[in-house]
Amino acid sequence: MLKTLKRTVKLESDFLNEWKYRVLREVEEYQKKIVNEMIEVILSEALQTTRKKLHERFYSDYKEKYPFLPSRVIEGAYIVAGRIVKSFRERRKKGLTRKDKPEYKRVMITIPNMVNWKFNKVSVSVLTHKGWVEIPLKFTKQFVHYIYEGWRVSQELKLRLVGRKVLVWLTFEKEVEVESKEGNYISIDVNENNVTLATFEGFKLKELRRYETGLGRIVVNYSLRREEITRGHSTKDQLVKKKLRKLRERERKLDILRKTVKRITELARSLSAKVVVGKFSSRSKDKMEGDKNDKLRHRIHQ
Repeated sequence: MLKTLKRTVKLESDFLNEWKYRVLREVEEYQKKIVNEMIEVILSEALQTTRKKLHERFYSDYKEKYPFLPSRVIEGAYIVAGRIVKSFRERRKKGLTRKDKPEYKRVMITIPNMVNWKFNKVSVSVLTHKGWVEIPLKFTKQFVHYIYEGWRVSQELKLRLVGRKVLVWLTFEKEVEVESKEGNYISIDVNENNVTLATFEGFKLKELRRYETGLGRIVVNYSLRREEITRGHSTKDQLVKKKLRKLRERERKLDILRKTVKRITELARSLSAKVVVGKFSSRSKDKMEGDKNDKLRHRIHQ
């Protein structure tokens, strides 16, 4: 059975010259304005957030209003607006928000297909109202891996201006052959300091395994170190920020998680087994954290 895997890579660009920065900033401002207008309309008219319905409602109107903008900028705007409203409706239904409407603040330029952007392995080029803008990319090991290991770039491109640089999100796709035997499963229980596996073959329990991660102890230790660094100082202080960055807590935790996932993946592949993981809603997590003290709440949140 063929499965399509998708992996998104976040890359940083080189510094932009004044013209490139100004053009992308204008596109960003147009998208922010258009998306917020579309959100208002979708909510007031109780529109469905399917791509077809949004295209029928918005594309012609906004193409007439902004004839100088590339068509995919408008298309990207209603896709973003649809996603925001869909998420907002789900959160409001679950009682997770009391707002009347969502607001689009952290602007991300979204271009939904490769008609208006190009990728040549070292840079991306985006069609704007002022012509093509080339954005040179800084390489990472992960990026190089996806380029040269048979992955293809998907249609959607996302950009965000950060100072005079651009953050670029590229999604890669790859079709892989997935084989699984009926009755072969790996059940996973994730705990604070370990991950416990129950492996089943032919619907019968074969063995239990435990992989020690120590994540709980890491969270506690880093919390104490952060408290020590910030005691008597504001977290906005540049020296404090520098010391906190040097802790590299996130990188260390991600490294442990990725190594654990790799071991589970190799085991599942060797047994041709399906992996079963429990799913917690954000509401369940909030209930778990609700009546706990600050330190325990922080450990659960991690």
